[in-house]
Amino acid sequence: MLKYLKQLVWFFSLLVCLKRKPQDLPASEFLLVQTVLVYFLVGCAHSTLHQAFFQSILISGLDILFMILFVFLCLKIFRFGRRFSQTLTALAGSGTILTLLAIPVTSGLLRTQDSPVYALFAFLLLFLFVWSISVQAHIFRHAFSFSLGGGLWFAFLYNLLSYMLISGLLQNQASV
Repeated sequence: MLKYLKQLVWFFSLLVCLKRKPQDLPASEFLLVQTVLVYFLVGCAHSTLHQAFFQSILISGLDILFMILFVFLCLKIFRFGRRFSQTLTALAGSGTILTLLAIPVTSGLLRTQDSPVYALFAFLLLFLFVWSISVQAHIFRHAFSFSLGGGLWFAFLYNLLSYMLISGLLQNQASV
């Protein structure tokens, strides 16, 4: 079991370095569920740094629901529905790795707001965001059989729509 876990972590580490492709993953529903569950837990841990516990659960849940819907609809439109499991597993696994990297950076950003080091943490967070977009573009590129530019466009669209949905719903929740 530990060997299997090490192989998965290694695979997702190579994926975030753009050295592996989503189609290198097995099309496994079990792996998909486990990866999405870990992505949810890590997302909750990251969100609790700057949100209340209930909002963290809501944000992570909405993030996952939107990811599932976006990937499903796009793959259906481009007639690559059979790639759903691998694409979603790749997004959740790479998202887990990058979110784990973002936790100490976000924590540092929140703790150093009145310090000269704040700019360094802000830059690191921006770097992680750009890296995340690059990884998503890489995954979408292979999932949809597009060029890197097409994958980049979908990564940008995915992040923009996700941000609009989650921030819009959270604003509506706050006004209730």
